[in-house]
Amino acid sequence: MSLRGKSSINDSLPVRIVSGDRHSVFSEKTKKHYYEDAGFVVKAENPWGKGELLVVAGKSISGTKAAILSIVQNAPLLNGRNV
Repeated sequence: MSLRGKSSINDSLPVRIVSGDRHSVFSEKTKKHYYEDAGFVVKAENPWGKGELLVVAGKSISGTKAAILSIVQNAPLLNGRNV
């Protein structure tokens, strides 16, 4: 997803990218901002229609790569619960 589509989903995610002087990844669960290079995977309701979306994102290319590797390495655990 490009940054143009980000704002319509980003604010509703439990983990999201926060823009500003220093971009961060914010977690609703921990209530913390993560300023290091981080990535995340979130299963969310589709705001444009039926079903769900799998959001894979990161602060940078390295963060996105880490999120993708997390999916590959933890595929058996991804059964709908928060991992």
